[in-house]
Amino acid sequence: MVPFGKTAFASYAVALALLKEQTKLDSEQADQLFEDFYRHLKDEGLFDADMITESSDVGQLGIDSDYHLRRILEQNFDENGEIKVYKEKSLVTDVKQNSIGYGILIYEGRIEDDKILFTAEDVY
Repeated sequence: MVPFGKTAFASYAVALALLKEQTKLDSEQADQLFEDFYRHLKDEGLFDADMITESSDVGQLGIDSDYHLRRILEQNFDENGEIKVYKEKSLVTDVKQNSIGYGILIYEGRIEDDKILFTAEDVY
């Protein structure tokens, strides 16, 4: 589970977006990953319709606007291979929509020189 996003489904969507980003999957490979993951959740009884409706309240962000983190975000790695920790209230700039995953909008932005991925509920 990704350590941000209030809902489990938001965490799943961002985790899949991070996998897509890190492994440089093309759109066909990413679609297959999303479909396989969705089927796995359904087969294991880990997915229900409320997961999508709870995420629909998040809303959309203004593109190219500045925001701040609501909570600590752990993402990316430093030069020593340690995961980076971005503090609550860190400034997020250059916000752009990255992808849409099963009803969740995923955004990318920058904290200083680092690109991050997040949902609308992670920022204010």
